[in-house]
Amino acid sequence: MSGSLHYRGTRAPEAHIVSVDGVLVTDLARTLVELTSRTTFAEGVVAMDWASGPGREGHSPRVPAPLIHERAAELELVRGARRLAHVLSFADGRAASAGESLSRVRMFELGFVIPELQYEFRLDTGRRAVTDFRWSRQRIVGEYDGIAKYRAAEFRRGRTPEQVVVEEKLREDALRREGEGVARWIWDDLWTPQRFASLLAEHGVPRA
Repeated sequence: MSGSLHYRGTRAPEAHIVSVDGVLVTDLARTLVELTSRTTFAEGVVAMDWASGPGREGHSPRVPAPLIHERAAELELVRGARRLAHVLSFADGRAASAGESLSRVRMFELGFVIPELQYEFRLDTGRRAVTDFRWSRQRIVGEYDGIAKYRAAEFRRGRTPEQVVVEEKLREDALRREGEGVARWIWDDLWTPQRFASLLAEHGVPRA
């Protein structure tokens, strides 16, 4: 097992320090500000999407945006302030996973129209289906396929991997009967941008 320690100075070294299991750390809002100002745009969006998403109560964001702006002002960011502002304007708490967040970043970077998130359908089977993405004018839905949904017990909820695959197939068939085109991709596609761009273009996703 190996690890490393990274030290970075700040103009407010003692601001918003909390104890977590006896370890002194910066609070979540400050950590998000410093992380986002020093990482890539994609990494910042993944973190800030999570922060913007609902907390345990299911309503309020985990970290309110005004609090993040307050921390940024207190730290008097010099480098990374523009990146932080860009990430905050792009972040969307409806993203349900890191894969969905990264998908949206790649769409933006590759020049595609940013879709609606978590679009809900009522299928002819009587069931409800919430898709990761939808381009409404073109009637195209996009689905990020995380492998965990087929492997991890917490996502399968008592079903076998085979049952999950069959249910996904039936759900996709029902979406197609609604007149929707369905584009699917996996994590590896997101790390091969040209392949991801070709996949979206082949399914008719429009450019911005």
